[in-house]
Amino acid sequence: MSVRIGFIGTGGIATPHLINLQRIDDAEVVGLCDVSIDRCEAAARRVNGALNALSRPDGPPVSELSAEMFTSAGDMIASVNPDAVYIAVPPFVHGDLERAVIDAGKHIFVEKPVALTMELAREIESRILDAGIISAVGYQSRCSDAVLKAKKALEGREIGLLQGTYYGSLPQVAWWRVQEQSGGQVVEQATHTVDLMRFLGGEISTVYAAGATRILTEVENLDVYDVNAVTLTFESGAVGALLTTCALDGWGGPNWFHGVTVFASGLSLSAWLDQVTIRTSESEEVVGAQTDAMFETDKSFVAAVMSGDGSMVGSDYSNGVRTLEVTLAAVESARSGQPVEL
Repeated sequence: MSVRIGFIGTGGIATPHLINLQRIDDAEVVGLCDVSIDRCEAAARRVNGALNALSRPDGPPVSELSAEMFTSAGDMIASVNPDAVYIAVPPFVHGDLERAVIDAGKHIFVEKPVALTMELAREIESRILDAGIISAVGYQSRCSDAVLKAKKALEGREIGLLQGTYYGSLPQVAWWRVQEQSGGQVVEQATHTVDLMRFLGGEISTVYAAGATRILTEVENLDVYDVNAVTLTFESGAVGALLTTCALDGWGGPNWFHGVTVFASGLSLSAWLDQVTIRTSESEEVVGAQTDAMFETDKSFVAAVMSGDGSMVGSDYSNGVRTLEVTLAAVESARSGQPVEL
């Protein structure tokens, strides 16, 4: 039997997840939910167009996405009775959707960031733990075979310094530029970098940040910082720095860079989900990912639900809460000018 999946939120981030789920034999998307049926239908068209482009004459056919469509999460859960539900909505929408899924006893996959306040995140975390359901959060770097090789290379070595970056441009959705709706770049985008820093370097104990809006001052209705600099202290004693900007021109290009560099005894390495470079005094090894990390993230969640073994996911909800705590502390510190102890 396949895992029956409902999907809440059918915007941009939903598309790759839905494509992946259609390619996983043990998954069946049975319900789509958004604020309008038009949005659900548009998502299905995007997904099926992509699946048709992926199909090859010599390969097995990939079935098209054909799911019931709803504008109410409760109605979707009651009608199609999924085994698991994905929640892929803007940060400010989290809360009632998770409660509805958990109260129905369904396994849950939540796109990052999991909330905009620690109060809400810890409430949802407690509900998940009490319900005994499997949870996952979309930190796909943890399912990258290249990143896993980097983590193995660091075993037994003393880590001294971690440098994280997230350089990009302003997403073209209105809610992203509003602090109360997105949380700002560190919370909404660079959360991936912070999570990778935690994965490679361990837990973070102190956050001290500065931020400003320096370049995007003419953008209408924007109140997020467009540059951020964050100093981190790890429980191990290692130190770190996170640098971000959302003020680059265009989408993509040579100035874009996301990644984590680690300096440890006997080596340094640079890592992102698709490639890792490991350097010693005698050699440099470039390791490209052999699998699609986002596909592996979705596959691991489906496998976890099938088997009942939550340890199979790359990041559970509790891990998402710990990464959120770091990013919210960076916002708090930048606003107050004071370090924040976690």
